[in-house]
Amino acid sequence: MGRIVADVIRVHDRTPVDELAARVEAYLSRLNVTSTYWPGDAEIRKALRIEQVFRRFKKARTRMLLEAIEDRYRAGTNQPQVPRRGYPIEHVLPQKWTGNWPVADAAAEEIRAKHVHRLGNLTLLTTSLNSKVSNGPWATKRTGLLAHDTLLLNSRLLSELDAAWDEAAITARAEGLIDALLATWPVPAGHEGVVVDPHEKSAGWIQVKHLVDAGVIAPDTVLTPRPGSWESRTAIVRVDGLLDVDGKTFVSPSGAGRHVKGSITNGWSFWRLPDGRKLADVRAIYTGEDPAKGAPGFDWTSLHTILEALPVGHWTTYGSLADAVGTAPVPLGTHVAGCKQCTNAHRILRSDGTVAPNFAWSDSGDQRDPAEMLQAEGAFVNARADPARELTSDDLQALIEQ
Repeated sequence: MGRIVADVIRVHDRTPVDELAARVEAYLSRLNVTSTYWPGDAEIRKALRIEQVFRRFKKARTRMLLEAIEDRYRAGTNQPQVPRRGYPIEHVLPQKWTGNWPVADAAAEEIRAKHVHRLGNLTLLTTSLNSKVSNGPWATKRTGLLAHDTLLLNSRLLSELDAAWDEAAITARAEGLIDALLATWPVPAGHEGVVVDPHEKSAGWIQVKHLVDAGVIAPDTVLTPRPGSWESRTAIVRVDGLLDVDGKTFVSPSGAGRHVKGSITNGWSFWRLPDGRKLADVRAIYTGEDPAKGAPGFDWTSLHTILEALPVGHWTTYGSLADAVGTAPVPLGTHVAGCKQCTNAHRILRSDGTVAPNFAWSDSGDQRDPAEMLQAEGAFVNARADPARELTSDDLQALIEQ
């Protein structure tokens, strides 16, 4: 978004004020590649119906979405906006539901597990419920939610519910919440958000959960690491696509691999299936590639995506980037130096916040000074990197996960 905002300013710098909004809207609507396009309502709705929102997004972002929905509801009754006080996010159907929310069989358990972290099952509370109420049966939980009906998110949930809270109720509520989000951030009439590189778009978002949903890897599959001192450890693929290792839960194979190995690793090649295939081989089947041909080397796609998204006025380090994409700083630096796809390379610094002494643009004819560029962008203050402008590994992951 940093790059897009800069382009919008450059293109529309001399646009008359009364024409500015329409021209910016038209400009954004014309963007049609994965790294910059404006998604349409249908895509957002399709994603949010089934997305594991609580797992996928950081809590601050999930809270922002719920606050936006609450504000949309309040606008209809001329109430002030909800205070930004870091209200706790509550699962209506508890995360620990098995004790008091039983279902008939294993198939029903699998369906229920997929609904727990969806948007339709989340709400905000003004104060946290104690664990007994939060994980208790629906009658107890309903009473607890009634105590927080100062938020329309909860009063509407309870007033519109005709029966017990279940998967159907979660799905139905999600539609209303999505309606509120789409009304809060509308797209132009008729805008669909079509991209010209749909294969790249799908590849950039692949997670283990996509492989599970597609049926190319089964829930409860036991993954083992590549040979090494850690090879006795295992990872269990959950029905929601998360990985359980040593009692901990991981969203990405690389995160699980780093926990086991104790250092950065590419989890897609680190973990093996019982038949000996790498996770990367299964991912290749999902994307329509031929896994028998093998990979030409490390997959730098996520690096290119992060670099494109690096915002103006911020910087990161080779170490943080390496951690975010699952490799080591030295090969990453070597790749960036000769990479024609690596935009914003000047925003990658050493761990002490200085430009690498051997920094060079991939275009040998580019004579720009990276330090001067960072100073002009606001990432440097008095010729030194501003610590407040540094993006950590988690920040970089958020750039491509949001």
